[in-house]
Amino acid sequence: MEMRLSQNEAVQLHPNPVYDQLTIQVTDLPEGSLSLQIADLSGRSVMEIQGDHEMKEGSYRIPLSVSTLPAGTYLVKVVSENGIATKPFVKL
Repeated sequence: MEMRLSQNEAVQLHPNPVYDQLTIQVTDLPEGSLSLQIADLSGRSVMEIQGDHEMKEGSYRIPLSVSTLPAGTYLVKVVSENGIATKPFVKL
């Protein structure tokens, strides 16, 4: 069973739809590690960013280049020590 991020931990993606650079904004993140995965709608992982170091408590804006991805709909999976959040975005 997947644990969801708490209501206080909001994940926002902008701009959406996106051409080149997607910004992933995570607010009210507790201290701990964070990793990101981008998957296509079939579930195939097309990009991963593993949290190699501990994140301090707070809010983060993570710029991510998606210019090499083909046009389509993708899912961003944000994994923190408190759980998982999945958000869709459209690449133009």
